[in-house]
Parts: sequence; structure tokens; C-alpha cells
Amino acid sequence: MLSGVGSLVPDWFVKKGIWSSLTVGLGDYFGVRHRRRLLARLGVIGPNEAEFLADLEEAWSRKPMPNEIARAGCIGPEEFHARFASGGMPVILSGLTREWPVMSWTPAVLRERYGTVLLRIRKGGDYDAMTYASMTVSEYLRALEFGEKFYMANNPIPAAMRGDITFPPYLDPARYYFEGTRLWIGGTDSGAHLHRDLTDNFLLTVMGCKKVLLGSPNQTEAFYSWEVHSELTSCKFSALVPDYSRFPKARNAKLISV
Repeated sequence: MLSGVGSLVPDWFVKKGIWSSLTVGLGDYFGVRHRRRLLARLGVIGPNEAEFLADLEEAWSRKPMPNEIARAGCIGPEEFHARFASGGMPVILSGLTREWPVMSWTPAVLRERYGTVLLRIRKGGDYDAMTYASMTVSEYLRALEFGEKFYMANNPIPAAMRGDITFPPYLDPARYYFEGTRLWIGGTDSGAHLHRDLTDNFLLTVMGCKKVLLGSPNQTEAFYSWEVHSELTSCKFSALVPDYSRFPKARNAKLISV
């Protein structure tokens, strides 16, 4: 079921992509603000999300999108808030996590310490048609070696791994909690679709490298977004396989590659 909607939206309705197409169409016809108010009445998003998103998009429509993402060293909380957090600006931090226990992870370490831990994997890159299964960490790493295209994505941090996790020093510790912290283990060419979380994110790459495409919040219509639930807005448009005949507004979208 779609979170918050209950029996109003059957599971097959979501998996077939009918719900996402319907919500995007409602935005085209009534406008995004009215669509969100309707979704709030249906319980898909909370009563305050519609206005929050409208305020966020309005704020970003009045300032230019940066041409590149700023970089900083191991700065303190006050500087972080003054330069970046207060204005909702992304930043790449270097050196901050060098001594964190999680940075000792390698595929061999994961197998030895956490090989029997069971996590959820995604199958399929299209959000509308995505399916899920469960695998142990060892089974998953072995599957990647054989060229499988699964993605061990968006898992809450298992209890066995929590001793290795350090939270960044920039918010009140009460704001951090393990259930809201996510673990992603991906093979070559794995990735997530364009989306917007309604909470700020701190992304730490432990092994390998990751390419992130960022777009400013006022480009909602260009990305053909739709509200999945109160914490997530997804996008119909794919930046990696752009289909401008199907999504013509996306020609005007601007993304920064990090």
C-alpha cells in the first residue's frame, strides 16, 4: 500500500504507475498547489506538507541555482549553519569522516562481520515497476560478482552495524536516530531515480564513488514530480535516460553533477 493512503490506493495501482501518472496529471490540470491540497485531504501527505513545499519552491525561485556545489573542509557547526544550512545550500565536506569506524568497511569486512545480516534489495530501475526481495549481505555481494543488477537500497541500519555508525556534529543529537538512517550497498551502475526527500540529507560514501545529480526545488514541474508520501517526492522523468518526447518540460531542467 502507498503510505498514508491505505485502501484508497491498491498496491497494483501503484506498481503499474497509474498513481504516479494520475498525480502528475492532476498537477498539469489543476496546478501543483491544488494537487497537493487534494493529496493532503486524502491522507497521502500531511496537512502541512503542501504549504511547506510551496514555500520552499517560492524561496528558490527568487535565487539563482549555483553552477557548482561548494566544497569545505572539516568545519565546525556554527560555520556550517551560517554558510550552508541556514540557506538550504548543499556542500561537499572533506576530512570529516576519516576516523569514523564505518570507514574501515570493505567487501571483505562486510562478509566477515555482517555476512548473515538480512537486508532488502531492489530489482528494476523504474520506480513504478520496482520489486523487492531479501538477501543476506554475503549472498548479495556474491550476486554482484556474477553481474546481477540488484540494489541493496534504502535499508534502516541493522542493529548489528550500529556500533560502527557515527552521526555528524551539525544538529542536535536528538534529531539523529538509527531508524531514519539508511544503508545503501550498490554494484557498478546501480543508482536511484530522481527524487526529493522532505528532510535534509547527510550522504557519506564509504567505498567506491557515487555520482549525484542535484536540481533546485523550484523545478518541480520540469521533473514531473509526484508525492509518494509525507517524506518523499519522486519524479517520472529520468535524468540518465531522458525522454523529452514524453516529458517535454524537462528540456528546461537544470541539474548539477557532483
